[in-house]
Amino acid sequence: MGREASAQVASVQLTRISEAPKSCPRQESGAWKLSPLEQLMDAMESATKESISSPSFVVDAIDSLNPKVSLLVACAEASLPVIASMGASARRDPTQVRSGRLSETTICPLARLCRKRLRRRGVDPAEIRAVWSVEPPL
Repeated sequence: MGREASAQVASVQLTRISEAPKSCPRQESGAWKLSPLEQLMDAMESATKESISSPSFVVDAIDSLNPKVSLLVACAEASLPVIASMGASARRDPTQVRSGRLSETTICPLARLCRKRLRRRGVDPAEIRAVWSVEPPL
């Protein structure tokens, strides 16, 4: 189980993306339209850039490095706007949270590895918006 509000005993072994909308009050009113990651990745793998139904933006909250980088590369290749959440583990000070280009990140080990792998795959980290903490990990 995760730490998010949708984590319930009944949601064990279910994907977060399938359960998260159930805990979002705005989703019920139809104000948000969420596309499960599985659908987005399937579309990106099997479609051309022109045939992808473009979302307003993609929110990356993946904790694992390889899937995170794969999603960011796919979004960059499809020219989809994306904002990536970097590591917040062992950080407690919300006044230290910053947003900007991934190329501007400091302190965060996850952001450093993402930048390195994105460059290897031909994606400029300056193209990716990110949220990170400048607070050193405990």
